[in-house]
Amino acid sequence: MATLLILKERIHLKAGRFDPLGALLIAVGMAGLTAGLSFGQEQGWTSPLILTLLLLGLLALVTLPFVEQRVWQEDCRPRPHPISSAFPLLGVRNCSRCLLHT
Repeated sequence: MATLLILKERIHLKAGRFDPLGALLIAVGMAGLTAGLSFGQEQGWTSPLILTLLLLGLLALVTLPFVEQRVWQEDCRPRPHPISSAFPLLGVRNCSRCLLHT
């Protein structure tokens, strides 16, 4: 009971950045694949419309990681943290993503 009164959780929320290109690519990719797979049997799998939808969706989803890699690298800049002097890795938010994508 005392911990609820004594300990206060400090949440530092900052506004995230919107990635319009990433949002567009995932929307086009998912819509293209979903529409192509949904209507493929009805329209015929070799229909130009179905092939275009599937190819466009696949191309958008394959391009997405390359676009998002740019966004991840920008997130890896060091930011101040209250105890970053004691724990240097805490100065970098999302450090596991930064280490994996360098």
